[in-house]
Amino acid sequence: MVWYETIVPENLNHGKLDAYLERGWYRIGQSLITTNWSILGEKFFSVFWMRYNLSLFHPSGSANRIAKTGRSFRKEVKQLHFTAELEDLFQAYRAKLAFDTAPTLEQHLMGGSKENLFSSKQLELRDGKKLIAVGFFDEGITAMAGILNIYDPAYQKYSPGKLLMLHKIRQAQMMGMQFFYPGYVSYCVPHFDYKFFADPSATEIFVRSKGSWVTYQGLNLSIVYQEMLKCDLQLLNDTVGKADIENQIL
Repeated sequence: MVWYETIVPENLNHGKLDAYLERGWYRIGQSLITTNWSILGEKFFSVFWMRYNLSLFHPSGSANRIAKTGRSFRKEVKQLHFTAELEDLFQAYRAKLAFDTAPTLEQHLMGGSKENLFSSKQLELRDGKKLIAVGFFDEGITAMAGILNIYDPAYQKYSPGKLLMLHKIRQAQMMGMQFFYPGYVSYCVPHFDYKFFADPSATEIFVRSKGSWVTYQGLNLSIVYQEMLKCDLQLLNDTVGKADIENQIL
């Protein structure tokens, strides 16, 4: 089991990215991290990495409605390139967040590095000429990882974050990829449940104790959580150094 591990690869080709994603690793800045836990305020909460199996993917009714609502927006996929226009959008998005994040878009994605280890692209949505939303993703050979979505808060009613996820999934399908990785979900924090919306039946969860991906539908996540908690309590206690660690878990 894992509290928090991070590595900074010297090099990272498409095949290596696939391998890391398959084992429950995810990009933060120019590093890769994996964990079973995150922090909300002063509490720890469990996390489970998820992915969409694109061979099974069929858009849900909710996904189709969101796609229909946003069909007037013009889409374009480009290589990652930082511009003043992108930064302005990031700052408008960041101002509405309820949590802290990097002060600039470049800092968020590059972590202070001048060289990008990842094969990153940006999927832009425009209302006429106005840039309203951008989704960033990394490409492997058989998998795509969704990294960040930013959008103009004035377009919130169009569910731009979900719309960008749908466009990324479609892009991955067009490229013949097998999996799309949007990050993690949590048994304890429902806020992340939106990541299931596109098609719950095509969703898989990484169960670290088995070292494998398991179909989400029909999975008793409560049991998986309790098994993970039992294994990780001592690890958390040793890491944090507090005997009452159980009182700090959501």
